[in-house]
Amino acid sequence: MRLFQVTHLILGCLLVFNLHAIEPKIAIAGKTLSSVIVLQKDGSLVGWGDNANGLLLRQEPSKRNMPVTLDIDGVQDIFLNSSTFLPAYLQKQDGSIWYWGNSSYFNPKNLFPKSNTSYIPQPAKQLNQANIKKVALNYYSIFILTDKNELWLSSNNDIFYPDVFEMQTEGLVLIDTQVADMAVSNNHALIIKTDDSVWSLGHNVNGQLGTGDTNLYNKPQSLNLSNVKQVIATESNLNSYDEDYYSLALKHDGTVWAWGFAPYIGIGATQLDSQPTPVQVNIGNVKSLSATAGHTLALKHDGTVWAWGDNTSGQIGDGISTALSSQNLSIQLVGLPLREDIENARQSVMTDQIAAGKLFTRPVQVDIDDVTAIAAGEGFSVAVKNDDSIWTWGDNKFGMLGDGTQLSRSTPKSISSNTLYMPEGFIGNDIEEFVSLLNTHDEEVNATCSIYYEDGTKFSFPLTLPPKQRSSFSVKEKGVPFYRPFAMVIESDKKITAAFAHYATGNIALGDNFTSITSKKWATAQGFYNHEDKIRSYLVGFNPNDEAVNVNLRITGSTVAFPRDIELKVAANSRFSVKLQDHLNTSIPEQSIGALVSASKDIVVGMSHYDDFLNEGTFTIAHPSWGENTGRVAEGWLSDTGFEVVDLINPNDTRVSVNFSAYPSETQSSSFLTVGLEPFSQYAVVLNDFLPKHKPQHISWREESGLPVVADFSHYDLSGLNGVNFTHQAYTHWEFAEGFRFDNVLEFLLISRGHPNGETNIKVSVYYFDGQANAEFNVVIPEGEMKTALALHEDDRIRSNPSHGIAYGFTLDASEPVIPYFTHYDFNLGGAFALSGTGWNP
Repeated sequence: MRLFQVTHLILGCLLVFNLHAIEPKIAIAGKTLSSVIVLQKDGSLVGWGDNANGLLLRQEPSKRNMPVTLDIDGVQDIFLNSSTFLPAYLQKQDGSIWYWGNSSYFNPKNLFPKSNTSYIPQPAKQLNQANIKKVALNYYSIFILTDKNELWLSSNNDIFYPDVFEMQTEGLVLIDTQVADMAVSNNHALIIKTDDSVWSLGHNVNGQLGTGDTNLYNKPQSLNLSNVKQVIATESNLNSYDEDYYSLALKHDGTVWAWGFAPYIGIGATQLDSQPTPVQVNIGNVKSLSATAGHTLALKHDGTVWAWGDNTSGQIGDGISTALSSQNLSIQLVGLPLREDIENARQSVMTDQIAAGKLFTRPVQVDIDDVTAIAAGEGFSVAVKNDDSIWTWGDNKFGMLGDGTQLSRSTPKSISSNTLYMPEGFIGNDIEEFVSLLNTHDEEVNATCSIYYEDGTKFSFPLTLPPKQRSSFSVKEKGVPFYRPFAMVIESDKKITAAFAHYATGNIALGDNFTSITSKKWATAQGFYNHEDKIRSYLVGFNPNDEAVNVNLRITGSTVAFPRDIELKVAANSRFSVKLQDHLNTSIPEQSIGALVSASKDIVVGMSHYDDFLNEGTFTIAHPSWGENTGRVAEGWLSDTGFEVVDLINPNDTRVSVNFSAYPSETQSSSFLTVGLEPFSQYAVVLNDFLPKHKPQHISWREESGLPVVADFSHYDLSGLNGVNFTHQAYTHWEFAEGFRFDNVLEFLLISRGHPNGETNIKVSVYYFDGQANAEFNVVIPEGEMKTALALHEDDRIRSNPSHGIAYGFTLDASEPVIPYFTHYDFNLGGAFALSGTGWNP
């Protein structure tokens, strides 16, 4: 019988019974929407991802894309199952098993607390006077292992035992005895006996049972494997019409054995073959394995991580992350193709994957060490280091990486280090720079700020951030030498928000948020080339690695003279800067320019831009990728004395078409322009040529074919020059560390949403520099409107001090995702800058 398509799997794991030492553990449930829970060495749990069925031990919200603490004590081990719609369970240090989540689907003999959604763990019952030791579920069956080493099964399909089918969910059949452990996919199961031998049962279309044939077996079959300590039964669902099943075993001697669908098991297979008997993978000294959806992670005893299999989302961790457009077979195959046509198409796709680095048929080392736990999710990977820091890489379109963004990445990055980066810094006699910090926690935060120079030298100083308070410091007063460009890095023991403000000669002001993101690719469209050197654009960056990185800088423009490539080698832990004009000659016409940056390791990049005609400047952290196919910005206000520009870069080797829309505050979107961009070209759109004056706008764009494009926004008027990156993601929570209410200082906050229907309620929480009388007030975007604007400099809900001014930071918590834009005009120190804020969905 052919099973209908199912997209979930079980991660088979061993129980740990040493009650005096907790082994770190990562458990993942689900695929497209995943829940991730990490058991740390101290027995605490943190988790993120899908919470629709209470798997994060909370009623609300339904999703979290940053780690939160799960409030339960005494945990010894944690297990999640193939779907977020199935119950999860944990083992406490007293040996008891507790369940939570959705227990309505399978509930043989009422072992689970009956609930569609239960976020409160409840103890499981005993089974025939035996304690439950482990449970594994899929959409069809439930396997129960007891402390008497008995393995029981209940099923509502004929995957394993046809005679169980009529018993439905309430029937339990004893499958085997003397079972030490088991692992289950959606159509096959692996068993480790107490003598460390391996047995298998179930469907066998890819030879995943390891029996030497492809026959179905509904009773356990012995494999020629001994001395095994871990097994994994899994499947990939990379093709729209089929699943490819495979199996893995780890022996006590550290060797790995694999069988089933050959391209994913790490033996170098390049054809769509089945491997029906166990073969050894060329890797040794392995401590543990994790596998799902076509890719496998192996943790060695020396703390290194190795990976093989599917890499379409960068989950192998090798730095390649752009998926092949040819992977989607459903758009390649039209009608009802013959099986031979399907296999030929699959083989073609797999060949393309291997050539493009999207399929690794043998183990490769991941750029991470000192690891104690690993887990493979669908399209992403998770690791825990010895210091309890959590590292993730791969697909992040649904927030699976837990870093608060939806930016995928193909190299490991810590999501628990609380490190912020600022690549720009320069002080002098007539230059002041300030760093503002916002601590919204109920307790004090300790931090360290380090100043890094272009020669790799640095010095550091401690910071103490009082609770519920906005803090700041003058960089000059910290003893930083004059006229030496530097980068700043802030490391804290809890998550904070920081902003940077630069004032020079009473005219120019620059500012932006610190970023926690490092990436191998960065892009900015916000540059300009001028023959007279009156307009200058500097690309600045910071290498946070302990080794040198190779950087390729591609300058783009609108003429055939571009692109221009520049090769750099940046020393370890060093800042770098490139004046783009120095690499262009006077034969090139005056024009807008931008930059695409690629590096051998993760770095941080920004763009400083100075305009002597306006006597103004701007600074923005660049985009941590080479673009998205959509973008939005909340600002838009054309006056008689000002103008606004959108700068674009096409990073693709093909022509793209970009459609622009404006959202007037009282109406829905209207398209006003379509622009065609040639490959690797830059283009500037002057919005004054298309939009009416004196009407607030929310500007958006969409690349029609879905290819990535980079876009930046700039606003010029008599008060100054400011601008931010377009963002492709709205969030419900935003933080701003910079705010200063004083005479001759104007500050505006603009907030937009994506539709005019209903109300959007926003709580604004204000945190002052002295921690006193922090305020909260509500803002509403009413029915029929797209955005709202607050003049913070005259808002009576914010404290004022006419003699010294009031420094503050603030947060926004909205009932639905929004996009803000904060502008600061200072007529005392001179200049203007804008901040887009730091946002995430809590």
